[in-house]
Amino acid sequence: MRRSDLDICADILVAARSGAKKTHIVYRANLNFKLVRKYLRRLIENGLLRPSSEKKVYTTTDEGMDFLEQYRKLNTPLRKRAGLSHSIWQSRGLSNVVSTLIILVVTVLLATMATYYATNIAMTRTAMEELRLSQDNIWVNSTGSVATIKINNIGGKDIAIDKLTIRGTEADWPSVYYYRVPSDTVISDDLGVLNPSNLNGSSVTIGGYNYTRASDDIPLISGGGLLIYINGAGNIQMDDIGTTVGINVFTNNAQYITECNVRSATQQ
Repeated sequence: MRRSDLDICADILVAARSGAKKTHIVYRANLNFKLVRKYLRRLIENGLLRPSSEKKVYTTTDEGMDFLEQYRKLNTPLRKRAGLSHSIWQSRGLSNVVSTLIILVVTVLLATMATYYATNIAMTRTAMEELRLSQDNIWVNSTGSVATIKINNIGGKDIAIDKLTIRGTEADWPSVYYYRVPSDTVISDDLGVLNPSNLNGSSVTIGGYNYTRASDDIPLISGGGLLIYINGAGNIQMDDIGTTVGINVFTNNAQYITECNVRSATQQ
Protein backbone atom coordinates (compact mmCIF):
# COMPACT_ATOMS: atom_id res chain seq x y z
CA MET A 1 0.00 0.00 0.00
CA ARG A 2 1.39 3.38 -0.97
CA ARG A 3 2.13 5.66 1.97
CA SER A 4 1.26 9.35 2.12
CA ASP A 5 3.77 12.04 3.13
CA LEU A 6 2.09 12.08 6.55
CA ASP A 7 2.65 8.32 6.95
CA ILE A 8 6.33 8.63 6.02
CA CYS A 9 6.88 11.52 8.45
CA ALA A 10 5.25 9.52 11.22
CA ASP A 11 7.40 6.45 10.44
CA ILE A 12 10.56 8.57 10.67
CA LEU A 13 9.49 10.18 13.96
CA VAL A 14 8.69 6.77 15.45
CA ALA A 15 12.10 5.44 14.40
CA ALA A 16 13.83 8.46 16.01
CA ARG A 17 11.91 8.57 19.30
CA SER A 18 14.97 7.42 21.26
CA GLY A 19 17.51 8.81 18.81
CA ALA A 20 18.56 7.09 15.60
CA LYS A 21 21.23 7.36 12.92
CA LYS A 22 20.24 8.02 9.33
CA THR A 23 20.93 4.40 8.31
CA HIS A 24 18.65 3.14 11.07
CA ILE A 25 15.88 5.54 9.97
CA VAL A 26 16.23 4.42 6.33
CA TYR A 27 15.63 0.78 7.24
CA ARG A 28 12.99 1.35 9.94
CA ALA A 29 10.98 3.76 7.77
CA ASN A 30 11.57 1.72 4.58
CA LEU A 31 13.08 4.61 2.58
CA ASN A 32 16.14 5.20 0.43
CA PHE A 33 18.90 7.64 1.35
CA LYS A 34 17.92 10.20 -1.30
CA LEU A 35 14.32 10.31 -0.11
CA VAL A 36 15.15 10.31 3.60
CA ARG A 37 17.27 13.47 3.22
CA LYS A 38 14.24 15.38 1.95
CA TYR A 39 12.03 14.28 4.83
CA LEU A 40 14.71 14.82 7.47
CA ARG A 41 15.18 18.41 6.28
CA ARG A 42 11.42 19.03 6.32
CA LEU A 43 10.99 17.62 9.82
CA ILE A 44 13.97 19.57 11.20
CA GLU A 45 12.75 22.84 9.66
CA ASN A 46 9.35 22.36 11.32
CA GLY A 47 10.85 21.58 14.72
CA LEU A 48 9.65 17.96 14.79
CA LEU A 49 13.12 16.39 14.62
CA ARG A 50 16.40 17.49 16.21
CA PRO A 51 19.84 16.54 14.81
CA SER A 52 22.86 16.18 17.06
CA SER A 53 25.66 18.73 16.74
CA GLU A 54 27.48 16.39 14.36
CA LYS A 55 24.22 15.41 12.61
CA LYS A 56 24.89 11.70 13.19
CA VAL A 57 21.90 11.06 15.43
CA TYR A 58 18.36 12.40 14.96
CA THR A 59 15.88 12.60 17.84
CA THR A 60 12.13 13.28 17.82
CA THR A 61 11.34 16.54 19.65
CA ASP A 62 8.43 17.23 22.00
CA GLU A 63 6.62 18.83 19.06
CA GLY A 64 7.31 15.66 17.07
CA MET A 65 5.78 13.53 19.82
CA ASP A 66 2.69 15.79 19.77
CA PHE A 67 2.52 15.27 15.99
CA LEU A 68 2.62 11.48 16.47
CA GLU A 69 -0.20 11.68 19.02
CA GLN A 70 -2.36 13.66 16.59
CA TYR A 71 -1.44 11.23 13.81
CA ARG A 72 -2.46 8.30 16.05
CA LYS A 73 -5.82 9.95 16.79
CA LEU A 74 -6.32 10.51 13.06
CA ASN A 75 -5.45 6.91 12.19
CA THR A 76 -7.27 5.00 14.95
CA PRO A 77 -10.86 5.37 13.66
CA LEU A 78 -9.78 4.32 10.18
CA ARG A 79 -7.82 1.35 11.49
CA LYS A 80 -10.89 0.26 13.47
CA ARG A 81 -12.97 0.48 10.31
CA ALA A 82 -10.37 -1.56 8.47
CA GLY A 83 -10.38 -4.16 11.28
CA LEU A 84 -14.18 -4.40 11.19
CA SER A 85 -14.11 -4.80 7.44
CA HIS A 86 -11.50 -7.55 7.83
CA SER A 87 -13.77 -9.58 10.19
CA ILE A 88 -16.65 -9.19 7.75
CA TRP A 89 -14.48 -10.49 4.92
CA GLN A 90 -13.66 -13.58 6.97
CA SER A 91 -17.23 -14.27 8.05
CA ARG A 92 -18.79 -13.73 4.65
CA GLY A 93 -15.92 -14.97 2.52
CA LEU A 94 -15.89 -11.94 0.26
CA SER A 95 -13.63 -12.12 -2.73
CA ASN A 96 -10.13 -10.67 -2.85
CA VAL A 97 -11.34 -8.11 -5.39
CA VAL A 98 -13.91 -6.70 -2.95
CA SER A 99 -11.35 -6.74 -0.15
CA THR A 100 -8.92 -4.76 -2.29
CA LEU A 101 -11.59 -2.19 -3.12
CA ILE A 102 -12.38 -1.66 0.58
CA ILE A 103 -8.70 -1.18 1.36
CA LEU A 104 -8.47 1.38 -1.45
CA VAL A 105 -11.45 3.28 0.00
CA VAL A 106 -9.82 3.38 3.44
CA THR A 107 -6.57 4.59 1.86
CA VAL A 108 -8.37 7.40 0.03
CA LEU A 109 -10.16 8.44 3.23
CA LEU A 110 -6.86 8.54 5.12
CA ALA A 111 -5.18 10.58 2.39
CA THR A 112 -8.12 13.01 2.31
CA MET A 113 -8.06 13.51 6.08
CA ALA A 114 -4.29 13.98 6.03
CA THR A 115 -4.61 16.62 3.31
CA TYR A 116 -7.35 18.36 5.28
CA TYR A 117 -5.22 18.32 8.44
CA ALA A 118 -2.13 19.64 6.65
CA THR A 119 -4.16 22.34 4.86
CA ASN A 120 -5.66 23.54 8.14
CA ILE A 121 -2.20 23.80 9.68
CA ALA A 122 -0.94 25.77 6.68
CA MET A 123 -3.95 28.11 6.74
CA THR A 124 -3.61 28.67 10.49
CA ARG A 125 0.06 29.52 10.22
CA THR A 126 -0.57 31.81 7.27
CA ALA A 127 -3.11 33.74 9.31
CA MET A 128 -1.01 33.92 12.47
CA GLU A 129 2.20 35.45 13.72
CA GLU A 130 4.28 32.92 15.63
CA LEU A 131 7.86 32.92 16.88
CA ARG A 132 9.80 30.06 18.45
CA LEU A 133 12.41 31.09 21.05
CA SER A 134 15.31 28.81 21.96
CA GLN A 135 18.99 28.86 22.93
CA ASP A 136 18.20 31.40 25.68
CA ASN A 137 21.25 31.91 27.92
CA ILE A 138 22.62 34.58 30.25
CA TRP A 139 26.23 34.52 31.44
CA VAL A 140 27.99 36.94 33.79
CA ASN A 141 31.50 37.48 35.11
CA SER A 142 33.43 40.35 36.64
CA THR A 143 33.63 42.17 33.27
CA GLY A 144 29.90 42.15 32.50
CA SER A 145 27.06 40.00 31.20
CA VAL A 146 26.00 38.50 27.86
CA ALA A 147 22.65 37.02 26.81
CA THR A 148 21.82 34.86 23.78
CA ILE A 149 18.61 33.84 22.08
CA LYS A 150 17.62 32.11 18.85
CA ILE A 151 14.44 33.35 17.15
CA ASN A 152 12.63 31.40 14.42
CA ASN A 153 9.65 32.89 12.60
CA ILE A 154 7.41 29.83 12.19
CA GLY A 155 4.27 31.83 11.43
CA GLY A 156 2.91 32.98 8.10
CA LYS A 157 3.82 36.66 8.44
CA ASP A 158 7.01 38.65 8.03
CA ILE A 159 7.67 40.52 11.27
CA ALA A 160 10.09 43.02 12.79
CA ILE A 161 11.79 42.61 16.16
CA ASP A 162 10.74 45.84 17.79
CA LYS A 163 12.37 45.49 21.21
CA LEU A 164 14.32 43.08 23.42
CA THR A 165 14.18 43.24 27.20
CA ILE A 166 15.99 41.28 29.89
CA ARG A 167 14.50 41.34 33.39
CA GLY A 168 12.34 44.24 32.21
CA THR A 169 15.31 46.34 31.04
CA GLU A 170 15.29 47.25 27.36
CA ALA A 171 18.47 46.42 25.46
CA ASP A 172 19.92 49.33 23.46
CA TRP A 173 20.27 48.36 19.80
CA PRO A 174 24.05 49.02 19.73
CA SER A 175 24.43 46.30 22.39
CA VAL A 176 22.62 43.76 20.18
CA TYR A 177 24.47 41.64 17.60
CA TYR A 178 22.58 39.35 15.24
CA TYR A 179 23.28 36.74 12.59
CA ARG A 180 20.61 36.12 9.96
CA VAL A 181 20.40 32.37 9.30
CA PRO A 182 20.33 31.69 5.50
CA SER A 183 17.26 29.97 4.06
CA ASP A 184 17.37 26.15 4.01
CA THR A 185 20.13 26.20 6.65
CA VAL A 186 19.76 24.39 9.97
CA ILE A 187 22.03 25.49 12.84
CA SER A 188 21.69 23.12 15.77
CA ASP A 189 24.88 24.06 17.64
CA ASP A 190 24.44 25.78 21.00
CA LEU A 191 25.16 29.50 21.26
CA GLY A 192 28.33 29.43 23.35
CA VAL A 193 29.51 31.56 26.24
CA LEU A 194 31.30 34.76 25.21
CA ASN A 195 33.30 37.36 27.09
CA PRO A 196 31.47 40.74 26.99
CA SER A 197 34.66 42.48 25.86
CA ASN A 198 34.47 40.53 22.58
CA LEU A 199 31.21 42.23 21.61
CA ASN A 200 32.40 45.50 20.10
CA GLY A 201 32.63 47.19 16.72
CA SER A 202 30.16 47.16 13.83
CA SER A 203 30.45 43.39 13.42
CA VAL A 204 32.00 40.42 15.19
CA THR A 205 32.70 36.80 14.24
CA ILE A 206 31.34 34.22 16.68
CA GLY A 207 31.55 30.50 16.05
CA GLY A 208 32.41 31.11 12.40
CA TYR A 209 29.38 33.34 11.79
CA ASN A 210 29.55 37.09 11.14
CA TYR A 211 27.23 38.97 13.51
CA THR A 212 26.09 42.53 12.71
CA ARG A 213 25.52 45.23 15.31
CA ALA A 214 21.87 46.32 15.28
CA SER A 215 20.90 49.95 14.80
CA ASP A 216 17.12 49.69 14.53
CA ASP A 217 14.25 47.18 14.41
CA ILE A 218 15.37 43.83 12.97
CA PRO A 219 13.13 42.42 10.18
CA LEU A 220 12.55 38.67 10.04
CA ILE A 221 10.79 36.97 7.15
CA SER A 222 8.38 34.07 7.55
CA GLY A 223 10.47 30.93 7.85
CA GLY A 224 13.59 32.93 8.75
CA GLY A 225 15.83 32.72 11.79
CA LEU A 226 18.09 34.95 13.88
CA LEU A 227 20.92 34.20 16.30
CA ILE A 228 21.33 37.05 18.79
CA TYR A 229 23.93 38.10 21.36
CA ILE A 230 23.18 40.96 23.77
CA ASN A 231 25.97 42.77 25.64
CA GLY A 232 25.33 44.14 29.14
CA ALA A 233 22.19 42.07 29.48
CA GLY A 234 19.62 43.53 31.88
CA ASN A 235 22.20 44.95 34.30
CA ILE A 236 22.90 41.39 35.46
CA GLN A 237 25.51 41.20 38.23
CA MET A 238 27.59 38.40 39.75
CA ASP A 239 25.18 38.00 42.67
CA ASP A 240 22.41 37.17 40.15
CA ILE A 241 24.04 33.83 39.31
CA GLY A 242 21.52 31.04 39.83
CA THR A 243 18.45 33.28 39.63
CA THR A 244 15.78 32.92 36.94
CA VAL A 245 15.50 35.85 34.55
CA GLY A 246 13.00 36.56 31.77
CA ILE A 247 13.95 37.47 28.19
CA ASN A 248 11.17 39.20 26.24
CA VAL A 249 10.97 39.61 22.47
CA PHE A 250 8.57 42.28 21.17
CA THR A 251 7.12 42.68 17.69
CA ASN A 252 4.62 45.27 16.49
CA ASN A 253 1.76 42.91 17.37
CA ALA A 254 2.90 40.57 20.11
CA GLN A 255 5.26 39.78 22.98
CA TYR A 256 7.12 36.48 23.46
CA ILE A 257 8.62 35.41 26.76
CA THR A 258 11.20 32.83 27.78
CA GLU A 259 13.14 32.31 31.01
CA CYS A 260 16.59 30.98 31.88
CA ASN A 261 18.93 30.76 34.85
CA VAL A 262 21.85 33.18 35.07
CA ARG A 263 25.13 31.26 34.80
CA SER A 264 28.75 32.07 35.50
CA ALA A 265 30.86 32.93 32.45
CA THR A 266 33.97 31.84 34.34
CA GLN A 267 35.11 28.48 33.03
CA GLN A 268 36.66 27.27 36.27
